[in-house]
Amino acid sequence: MEHATLKGIDIRTLAEIKTVTKPWGWEKWIADGKPNFPYAFKMIHIKAPHKTSLQFHEAKQESNFLLKGNARLYYGDEPIDAERYKKGGYSKEELDEIISKLHVREFKEGEVVHVKPCHIHRIEAVHEDITLMETSTTELDDVFRLQDDALRVHGKIESEHQVHK
Repeated sequence: MEHATLKGIDIRTLAEIKTVTKPWGWEKWIADGKPNFPYAFKMIHIKAPHKTSLQFHEAKQESNFLLKGNARLYYGDEPIDAERYKKGGYSKEELDEIISKLHVREFKEGEVVHVKPCHIHRIEAVHEDITLMETSTTELDDVFRLQDDALRVHGKIESEHQVHK
């Protein structure tokens, strides 16, 4: 079914929403931020036993609601200095120490995690596939990957945004 636009109302099915493929699953970009929306809203599916990058965002702030399944959440107490990081100011030993001090906790269906800018985080689907609903500010390419199982670089990965038929 074609989507309908009626005087400022845009109705679409989930099948008509942009899908971004990831090594660990997919994202459906329900509201894709600028220029169409002043916010972003995604449905995220992570296949077990996969996990997101260990990452932080310089400006992006996000909230994740675990809609389905149970997961593992990794997070840090203190923000990383994004400017220092971008200039190569952290040694491998310093980053390894920061990562070794991350908290790990069960992230249960129905819980929400709010992530402020510069805070390291990761979500892992350990024993079962999970579905998250994420709302965030519009800096969707603002991602610094400290660890990534697929060895992806920082920022937007163009190949993940290709339309697959």
